[in-house]
Amino acid sequence: MRIKALILDHDDTVVASSEAIHYPSFLETLRVLRPHDVPCTFEEFTSMCFHHGFLGLCKDIYKFNNEEMEVEYQIWKHNTSKTIPPFYPQMAQLLTEFKAMGGLIAVVSHSESKEISRDYLSHVGFVPDQIYGYDQNEAMRKPNPAPLLHFMNRYQLQNEDVMVVDDMKDGFFMAKACGVAFAAAGWSMQLEDMKRFFLDHADYFLVEPNQLWSIIEKDLTVL
Repeated sequence: MRIKALILDHDDTVVASSEAIHYPSFLETLRVLRPHDVPCTFEEFTSMCFHHGFLGLCKDIYKFNNEEMEVEYQIWKHNTSKTIPPFYPQMAQLLTEFKAMGGLIAVVSHSESKEISRDYLSHVGFVPDQIYGYDQNEAMRKPNPAPLLHFMNRYQLQNEDVMVVDDMKDGFFMAKACGVAFAAAGWSMQLEDMKRFFLDHADYFLVEPNQLWSIIEKDLTVL
């Protein structure tokens, strides 16, 4: 294999979770904290997360203070802890086969490690070799390069050994800061401005998970 390690986002890259869990959780938060606001649509929620990040959505757009951020977190945590989101089609088989071939899997996500481990155990029966979740300290969260650099150093990986896969800019910026190739998880993208950004800037734009094999094995251009 040319690619020895996959560095994966979790939500909307491996699991289909935003529409089923994160967006409804945010609507619940708005009903509590901003009951007179017109709720955002799912498309608006996705666009704001893409352009501003989820923290930017909360703090800059909706102006949540620290106490309100804690309310948001507790609602989100309650909903994520009780619901196991589905893996995208092809993903479970791809990761199982990649792992069986000796590949390494790390997850760098804004979800938390407990739920990420649960989702992997539920769908593929193993946990990733390393998880850098939102429960890490801020320095070890993307877009900071620290989690990726830590994983590469731990497993003595070179830049060309690694592929980052994500549907959001934080993973892209992390990969670029480390000089590592980036594949956009286009299978989850519905908004044209998201697709256009990654078509213009990503090393690879993938419309289904199985296209990763062409990079892992042969490094074919699939843009």
